Amino acid sequence: MIEKYTNDNFLKECIYDSLIILLEGKQFEKVSVSEICKKAGVSRMTYYRNFNSKEDILTEHLNKVFQKYKETLNNKMSSSTLTNIIPFFELLSSEKKLIDCLIRSDMEYWLFYQFTDYLKNLKEMHKVFNYDDPLESYYWINYYSAGLSKLLITWIKNGMIESKETMSKYLLDFQSTANSNDS
Repeated sequence: MIEKYTNDNFLKECIYDSLIILLEGKQFEKVSVSEICKKAGVSRMTYYRNFNSKEDILTEHLNKVFQKYKETLNNKMSSSTLTNIIPFFELLSSEKKLIDCLIRSDMEYWLFYQFTDYLKNLKEMHKVFNYDDPLESYYWINYYSAGLSKLLITWIKNGMIESKETMSKYLLDFQSTANSNDS
């Protein structure tokens, strides 16, 4: 079973890598499943055994990134919020190629939806972002994920000139300003 699991992971990585290579020269919607399979050296049957759509390839990959972030926090959770946010920018900056491809394919919205899903899961698992009013919680998650995804996209579009530490500080400052304006 371990060998099959490893082989499936390897095939999924080949399919993901092939999609990213193809996205460097084409818009997402113009890349076909056949092209991905040919580039990855897998059959369509293998592709569909692992993924239902091209979006699923990206979603699974980004879920792994979010999982790494959660593991990082669990392993070295700090009382400093800044120290907890820096790994977020470290991990996502390592996904610059993916995010560049999404930007070129006019898929910034997809990143927003991924952040929204991640924050919803974080809310359910860790009981964070809980408000007395479920509707308020729902709007807060959407508000926060829009800001977070746009902040990341803008940083990457600008060439990631600012350090991860600086971006983490900006995020905290923005949150602090927003919270102080609530009163």
